[in-house]
Formats: sequence, structure tokens, C-alpha cells
Amino acid sequence: MYGLTKLLNSLNFLLGILPIILSFLTFSLFRFSLGIATPKIIVELSLTPFQTGLIFSSNLITMALGMFLVNKVSEKLSNFRLFLLSSGLILTSLILLGLAWDYFILIFSVTLMGIGSGLLNPLVFFVLGKLNPSRKGLMLGLGNTIYSIGGVLGPILTALSIASLGWRFIFLVYGFIAVIAVIFNLLKRASMILSTNSMNAHASYFNLLKKKEVLNSCLCMFLSNFAFVIVISWVPIFLSTKMMIEAQTVGIAFMLFSLLGALGSIITGAMSDKFGDRNLLILTSLLSALLSFIYSLESYPVELVLIQASLLGFFVIPFWMLLTSIAQRIVDEESKLAVTGLIQTFALLGGIISPLSLSLLIDTFSMGILISMLTMPFFILTTFIVVLGIKQIK
Repeated sequence: MYGLTKLLNSLNFLLGILPIILSFLTFSLFRFSLGIATPKIIVELSLTPFQTGLIFSSNLITMALGMFLVNKVSEKLSNFRLFLLSSGLILTSLILLGLAWDYFILIFSVTLMGIGSGLLNPLVFFVLGKLNPSRKGLMLGLGNTIYSIGGVLGPILTALSIASLGWRFIFLVYGFIAVIAVIFNLLKRASMILSTNSMNAHASYFNLLKKKEVLNSCLCMFLSNFAFVIVISWVPIFLSTKMMIEAQTVGIAFMLFSLLGALGSIITGAMSDKFGDRNLLILTSLLSALLSFIYSLESYPVELVLIQASLLGFFVIPFWMLLTSIAQRIVDEESKLAVTGLIQTFALLGGIISPLSLSLLIDTFSMGILISMLTMPFFILTTFIVVLGIKQIK
């Protein structure tokens, strides 16, 4: 009888977090699929390089805006309704993208996705962190893992869709998944989990940044995501054009990067509950810096490419949830959602700036050395800031 009760409780818990998982997964799938679909979109809609760049920049800028505004929006809405709003925006954007008949609709859809995912991201990590405070690291690691799964499945599913049914079809499939998430939410499956409070209390971002450890955490998030986006945006180009590695091998390398990142997020999250998120961040940042040095070699065996990509994914991807965990531990209960939105806004700013920074220096340094220059020191600087400016919160 006890075993049956435990099973039913576990089932209810899984049903409760299912809408969160599905909505966050659809965002992740979109994020990793858009780049794969872009070449086909360029040809079909006859896009200029500027128009193509605007697809990505408009999405990232509005996502940063959504993260920045989540504190204000949550003043008016409960967590439950905030989740409905963000999921609804994601759903609408995916359907529009799957039906996009011209460039205006395309830009409108990725802009809606930016706002919706910007509101959703902080909420997901806020809610997951509250589900089991004694295992906060593990729960936040689950969020990172969901994101990494999108990195594994998104490119594969999009490539298959393009080969058979066209680029629009896969986004309609993601939209269908988003519909399921919204329906589950409307059926109140997620109501107990999402209504951890009926209305969120707030702290202003300015007041949060007055706290030294919050400011240091935001700086670390900016630096870490700056380096991370360099890796995911420029390393595939480096491997393909400078090291002349076949596209299939590059794809396998980044599939391993995401797979090991998913595993690393769960393991690192669980370990952080025992050894401390600060200590795990110091370790993973130092190892990420060491692994980033390899790019400066300019040419190395394919076997090392695969090993390095796997290890780097394992150690670098957990930074997002470790720094989110640190920020949430620093502040009081009423400020956790606000600080989650704040620190993730800093992450997006780093991600927006970093690809452009490398492109401006590409004629000055060789690409491998430049990638190392814009990753390794940033991970090392993150380590120093954590050691000197962030205490381990018990």
C-alpha cells in the first residue's frame, strides 16, 4: 500500500512539472533548430545578410527584454498566470513560424518567441528551485538538462524535416507540443507547483545590484555566457573552415557537447547540493578554461576534437544553473524571481555581444587563437570573481 501511495505521489509530481518541462523544451528545440532551418529560409524568402542577422538579433534582444521585465510583469500576475502568458506567447510564435508566408511574419514570430522565452526562463528556474529547496542544485540541473536535450534533438529533427517535409513542418510540431503544455496547465495540473505564492513580492533590480554578491554573480553570468556563446557560434565555423573537418563530424562533436552537458548538469547539480554551488562553479570554470586552451593549437586530431567537445560540454553547460543557484541563495525569498530574471538578463547581454566581438577581431588574429582569447580568460576571470567576491551560502 505504501509503495502504491509513493508511486501515485511521484506520478502527480511528474504531471505537475510536465507543463514546465514541455514549454521549456519547445523553447530549447526552437533555439537549436532555427539556425539549421535558416539556409532554407534565406533561399525561399530571398533574404539579404542584414535581414538574416535580424532574425537572430531580434529574438535575442526581445528575450533579454522579457527577462528584464519579468519582475514587473510578475507584480501583476501570479506564477500560474505568468506561466500561461509565456507559454501562450511561445505557442503563438511557433504556429506563426510554421505558417510564415513572408519576412514580416517571420520576424514577428521570433520576436514573440523572444518575449515569451524571456519571461519563461527565469520562471522555470525559480519554480524548479522552490520545488525541493534541499536539492536545489539537482532541480536546477534538471532545467539545464531539458535545455541540453533540445540541443541534441533540435538539429536532428530539423534536418529530417527539411529533407522530407520542409522547414516549416518541424516548427508546427513544436507548436503542437506547446499546445499540450498549455492544455495541461489549463487543466490545473501545474496549479499547485506554480502557485507557490499567489502574487510575487518584489525587489528592484537597482537595489539587488547594490548587494556585492548579486553584482558579482551577474558579472560572472555575463562573462560565462559571453564565452559559452563564442563556443557554440564560432567553434563549428572554426572546425569546418580552418581545420577542414567534415560537417557530419562537427555535428557529432556538438551532439556530444550537448549530451554530456545534459549529464553534467544533473551530476553537477546533485554534487552542488553536497559540496556547494560556489565550489562546483570554481572547479567547472577552471576546467572549462583549460579545455578552451586547446583551440589555440589551431590544428589537432579529430579524436581530440570529439573528446574536447564532450568534456567541455560536461563542464561548461552547468554554469547557468550554478550561477542561478548562487544568486537565489544570496537573496531572501521575496527576491528570488527578480534576481533570477536579473542574472539571466546579464547572461543574454553577454551572449548578444560576444559573436560580434569576435567578428570585429577576426582579421587581427587567427580564429583558433581568437576563440581561446575570448573564452579561456573569461572563465578564469569568473573563477577569480567567485573566489574573491562570493561566499558559499549554507
